[in-house]
Amino acid sequence: MNKNILSKKHGTCLFIIILLYILTVIFKTNTIYLPVLNIILCLLLIHYYLREPFFSYGLSFKKIHIQIICGLLLAAIILFYLYGNAFTWNIYPFVIGRFMRHFSSYPALWFYFFNIFARALYEEITFRGIFLSFFQRIFTKPLVSIVLCAILSGAADYLVGQDILRAVLAVVTGFIYGYLRINEPEKFTVFSLSLAHFLQIFCTDIIEFW
Repeated sequence: MNKNILSKKHGTCLFIIILLYILTVIFKTNTIYLPVLNIILCLLLIHYYLREPFFSYGLSFKKIHIQIICGLLLAAIILFYLYGNAFTWNIYPFVIGRFMRHFSSYPALWFYFFNIFARALYEEITFRGIFLSFFQRIFTKPLVSIVLCAILSGAADYLVGQDILRAVLAVVTGFIYGYLRINEPEKFTVFSLSLAHFLQIFCTDIIEFW
């Protein structure tokens, strides 16, 4: 990736994405439509406006099975360190079943799953995809780009109504995600990171429900 090269198109793209995130903050992501529309818009901006390949923003479906495995392993490692002592893990299936029965119907349950995956995918495309790639063009040291994206993702979580602990968690996991995205780009793409992010949200919701 070329360093220190941000065109006017990149600036316009960045402005649009920030504006959309402000709208997301205003509406507190109570609707699923904003994350989905923002995902579509980000993809359209990359492909039709910037005319750059998706893989330069961490979007790739090559060796998708490896990406899935890496996403699952990453989620398992993070969740073990976060919640390994939260409760006895052999009752986890019971907790998951109780959590799912909390929903009034299967459509409501699937809507919940789709909603949190859309949120995870949108955040990963925004922060570990577009923002991280843009920052890499500005800063010569990858660590600076990783830290900035992690802080921004934590701040964004806080602004949409998450408590301070979840915001701090977003900074920590955002740093891990960004580091892996830069250093292992074929294994840890936006897709595998979104999968890990989705599982992290799901398990955190279950623990808070319990």
